Amino acid sequence: MHMIKMVALHITRACSHRCPFCYATSVDASVAAPPDHSTLLRVIDAVADSKVEELVFAGGDPCAYPQILELAAAGKARGMVTTVLSNTHRYRASSMECTSVIDCFETTFHGPTAIEHDLIALREGAFESVVANLQALGRTAKCVGAIYNITPYNARQLRRTIHELVGTYGIPVDHLVLQRIVPQGRARTTSKFAVGRSQAVAALEDLESVLAQHPMSVFFEDPFPLCLVPERFQKYLSRCEWGFTRAAVDHLGNLSRCGADPRYRLGNILQVPLLELWNTLPILSAYRSKAYLPAECQCCNLLERCGGGCALSCEIEGEFGVDYLYYEHSKRTDLKPRELACRPARREDLSDILRIEWASFPDFPFRFSPDGILRWHAFNPSMFVVLEDSLGRLCGYRCLVPLTDQGLAKVTQGRACSLQELEFGDVLGPGSDETKYWHIEAMATIADVRSRAGRTLVRNIGEFLVDRAEIVTASPITYVGTKLCTFFGFKKIASEMTKGKLYHVYAFTGDPLRLKATLDRF
Repeated sequence: MHMIKMVALHITRACSHRCPFCYATSVDASVAAPPDHSTLLRVIDAVADSKVEELVFAGGDPCAYPQILELAAAGKARGMVTTVLSNTHRYRASSMECTSVIDCFETTFHGPTAIEHDLIALREGAFESVVANLQALGRTAKCVGAIYNITPYNARQLRRTIHELVGTYGIPVDHLVLQRIVPQGRARTTSKFAVGRSQAVAALEDLESVLAQHPMSVFFEDPFPLCLVPERFQKYLSRCEWGFTRAAVDHLGNLSRCGADPRYRLGNILQVPLLELWNTLPILSAYRSKAYLPAECQCCNLLERCGGGCALSCEIEGEFGVDYLYYEHSKRTDLKPRELACRPARREDLSDILRIEWASFPDFPFRFSPDGILRWHAFNPSMFVVLEDSLGRLCGYRCLVPLTDQGLAKVTQGRACSLQELEFGDVLGPGSDETKYWHIEAMATIADVRSRAGRTLVRNIGEFLVDRAEIVTASPITYVGTKLCTFFGFKKIASEMTKGKLYHVYAFTGDPLRLKATLDRF
């Protein structure tokens, strides 16, 4: 029997903030449909009937719901610890009234000052307002927690953020919750908030400094795989408890395995008891078995503590999948040529393509987003080919883009270096294999490109282009990619400066027979 210790109850989507990675795709309070109060009370009773220890009110911003204290009182009356996770902590009551029914106050902070915080919240005065409210509540609050979303932009701001909250503003932070951004809600449209190994280690170094100055409890909601980080940091990480001892419910009683997954596809606790769903659903049994993890994880002695990282870190449509950071850490070099084969990518392969790409190019701003890859795959699925081994594991992929005259002009003139900068009018649809203009969008493997897997992909690209292409363009973003272009006789023809980085465009316009001869030597 799997018992549930904590349930996150998302009571509303209303929120005054517009964070660009909000999983709940929050809406303005003035247009948000108010939840039914009686239904919310029934949901709280259903949660309490399952012997849940802690009830977390979340949103949106639960403080946008005018009867939040009544809900907290109902939860407390049923014997549960009550927590409110709010961006504002703006209550229509005194601090004493709030702390009498709310046991813990949690807030997400995006940086150490109003400049960094408000830039993410997209609301002027957001930082100063919530800090003032927490200062007032802190005089009587039993518990105050700070939540921090680790992104490539703030990975080294954690120490300063906690120092400002505790040291400068005097907020009695009891515990720190660290999170990653998962590709749900608004984050489905971008990959720029996905962290790589370097950012993960930077955040953990900052965490070490935080705890040296301000001892407090630390919890990871979306943990990194333990094999990704140096051993001295592994003591801060633990298995993700979502799907084991933690669950999420919306204002209608719909159940989700993870608090950051807004799809609520596991049933309704007003129709079927929560614990019955929790212990009988095959999808949850499959998740808990961890059978979806790679063989290296299955036999790892750290698996019980690690859990494989975040199962929702790079999942487009499924309930769970391999953490993309596993691919950044693990390089499979024992793949034999006879075990490998290329085939057209199917829709169900797209999450794996994202994992490989996000792990291979952690600092590249034009990585596919979940919505972006779905959009382009639907437009022309023949652009995507995956590399699969004899066990059915995806080991790599390549994307070749058939260009229109308009698209070719954009690339060769340095106005686009990636499919993410092109439009449908720049790219030909299905059935365009005989076009003469091709752009090598990406080639990535879970092993080094010089491995058997990498060489197999290179040959697949070359053999496809030899008989078709007059002009082949590429914009390599790695040292190995640039060396490959040089090896095959590509010449640099243009450069593009975007988002603070310089990208070079290379082109091959030589004799296809020479390309084939070079390919045979590779």
